[in-house]
This record gives sequence, C-alpha cells and structure tokens, in this order.
Amino acid sequence: MLAWPGREQRIAAYTAAATVAAVVGSFITAAVTLYAASTGQRMRTLRTHPVQGPQFRRNWMSILSATLVVSGLCLLVIILDTTQRDPGGAHWLAEVANSPGGCAGYAAGVAVRQSHRWGRH
Repeated sequence: MLAWPGREQRIAAYTAAATVAAVVGSFITAAVTLYAASTGQRMRTLRTHPVQGPQFRRNWMSILSATLVVSGLCLLVIILDTTQRDPGGAHWLAEVANSPGGCAGYAAGVAVRQSHRWGRH
C-alpha cells in the first residue's frame, strides 16, 4: 500500500505512524503510573489477584512494548527509504510495523474492559 505514493508522502506516513505510536505510548505510561500509585481497594484487589493481577500487568507491558517497536521501526524506515521509488522495499517494514499497533489497540481495549469488570465487583 505504501509503495504507490512518492517518497515525500511515504515519509509523511512513516512520521505520522511513529508519532501516533509515541503518543499512545506516552498515554500508556501515564496510565501505568496512575495504576502503580493507586491505593484504592479496587486496584489493590486487582494487583493481588493471583490470575488477573499478573495478566493485567502483562497486558500493559505488551502494549507499551508494541508502541515502542512500532515507533522504532517507523523511524528506521524513514532512514532506509532514500529513493523516490523505494526499490529495496523499506515500505514493507513500515507496513509490518503497523500490524502490532492494531494488536496493541485491541489489547488496550481488553485491559480497559478488565479494569472496569473489576470495578463492578
């Protein structure tokens, strides 16, 4: 899909993807910080639950890791994509990099639903 536009449009797409992933990562960092600082009964129950606590932490860490990978790969593609036609296929790296972004978005939704589920009990 990114092979069709010219180099300037591809660079803009790579930059936008890296920026969005970095912004999402910063929001996740803020959420994890609030989670770690929370002392309420709900969060204490979630953190100490033998199954849901570790799963909740794994979800947040995988989301944060995915945003870091997406940003890093998109920035790498900006460096590698140096010609107008992209004969080396660097755009494929950007397209592959955006796949975890979709997975991370889904995982964020799952994590939020889990936290809301625990709040109702």
